[in-house]
Amino acid sequence: MKFYKKAKIQEAIETIIKTKQEKTINNALQINTLGMRRKHLIISVLVLAIGFYSCSKDEGYGGLGKISGKVYAYDITSSGSVRAQGYMGEVKVYISQHNNPNYFDDINTSYDGSFQFKFLNKGTYDLWVYSDCDTCVWKQKYEIKAVDISTKKQAVTIEDFKIIF
Repeated sequence: MKFYKKAKIQEAIETIIKTKQEKTINNALQINTLGMRRKHLIISVLVLAIGFYSCSKDEGYGGLGKISGKVYAYDITSSGSVRAQGYMGEVKVYISQHNNPNYFDDINTSYDGSFQFKFLNKGTYDLWVYSDCDTCVWKQKYEIKAVDISTKKQAVTIEDFKIIF
């Protein structure tokens, strides 16, 4: 009987020790998991912060700036006199980064000759239109204007483009 009690006591002690060991291991794993979660969170926040601060906002879309204007056209006869004049619709206006001949967008003027490029970042832009030119090699020339958006939400209205058609 004593042997039976001793075996039961021994078994109870082993169960208690095993349970304490399991609890200790589980607590250590939970602490380690929390530590890993914190590390992952800190690393994620740092990566995002570096990403936001290292992104340079070059000229182009993605901002809140606007450039608008109008195209005024002259219909010139072969003798050089003005046959008609006024604001002209359906004229392509091109926009690019300053001193970059490759445009990133173009827009047709409205019926009243107006146009607007929206959602631009701060920076300097070139806008241009093509005009007829009877004395030019390719029978056309361009008028270009440099425009600066210096603040985040700036709306710039440029002087009219003047073209011949």
